[in-house]
Amino acid sequence: MREHYNKIHLISVVFIRFHTLQILRRTRKDVNAKNKYDLSKWKYSELRDTINTSCDIELLEACRHEFHRRLKVYHAWKAKNRKRTVTTYEDERAPRSVLESAAKSAQRTAQQKVAVLDNNGQRYFRIPFQRNNNNCVDQGKRGWWYAHFDGQYVARQMELHPDKGAILLVAG
Repeated sequence: MREHYNKIHLISVVFIRFHTLQILRRTRKDVNAKNKYDLSKWKYSELRDTINTSCDIELLEACRHEFHRRLKVYHAWKAKNRKRTVTTYEDERAPRSVLESAAKSAQRTAQQKVAVLDNNGQRYFRIPFQRNNNNCVDQGKRGWWYAHFDGQYVARQMELHPDKGAILLVAG
């Protein structure tokens, strides 16, 4: 009785698998019949260029389906071949050495910014300029713009023009 049950079970499993394969083949044929484009042999660059330049809606839809199919295959391959060790992170997108050096440089720049902000130094800048009069530059007449910084903020500005008096702007 048990042998008979095992044979029936085996036959039913084979029949179900065969039937499932037939359904899958039929659906693939239906999809291929629906899509008049076979993009499985196209290179990625060809797909990309077609997506970026084509105006044919059906072709664009076929490219989108092919792209997503390839993306699913890639993610499945990546998940299957991922090394599960303690030393690698699952979602790591860059080598660890690059991430560590980036973190160190970020800490250094943060420390430098704090040092600049803590340094409440007085400093000034002098920048030459030439005034525009009616879309033509005065020839040889150069003015100076001074900026006095108190820490990170501008405390005073002064403009010195060759033919005019000085203009002083004070903050606050």
